[in-house]
Amino acid sequence: MPKVSPLDLAAVDPAIWYVFVKDTVYGPYTLGQLQGFVAEGRVTQNSLVSKGDSQKPQRASKMAELQAAFIERARSEAPEAPVAPSGPASNYVIVTQLDRTSDVDLIICMNGLGEFASVFPGTFILSSTYRLRDIQRALHEATTLDDQIMIVNASSGRLGWLNIGTDTDIHLREIWAKADDSKTEDET
Repeated sequence: MPKVSPLDLAAVDPAIWYVFVKDTVYGPYTLGQLQGFVAEGRVTQNSLVSKGDSQKPQRASKMAELQAAFIERARSEAPEAPVAPSGPASNYVIVTQLDRTSDVDLIICMNGLGEFASVFPGTFILSSTYRLRDIQRALHEATTLDDQIMIVNASSGRLGWLNIGTDTDIHLREIWAKADDSKTEDET
């Protein structure tokens, strides 16, 4: 009978991952352990991690090996709906520039609003029965004041936004009002 060697788990999933918290470095961990930390919420998208001794620490959200774990965590969390749905579905385009909020937090929020797809980084299409103001409220609660968001109701032509600043707010209102005025003149 041939001799069977035991499986060397260190070769399959080596302990080469480190987690940085303030001035302390934890590890080394295996990828499986790190993915478990993501599932538990102990490692977030903003956590600093490195793969190997010589790699510079970076946000966990930038590590391709952890993306599936972050997506699975987002799917497993029960989203809270802002209010009861308001009627037929509308199509929304949501453009984000996130500074402090993680992509996972945004995905958890949008899961509660309807069906969505990511088009480009930071740009989403959402089909939702919620009104624009309810979507704004939900996104406001899921993000920080450093995050900027623009929401277009493609079904009604209404526009909403969060945290874009006073000058941009005024300018957007002027441009959007011109489009509404030209529709009224063309339709009469």
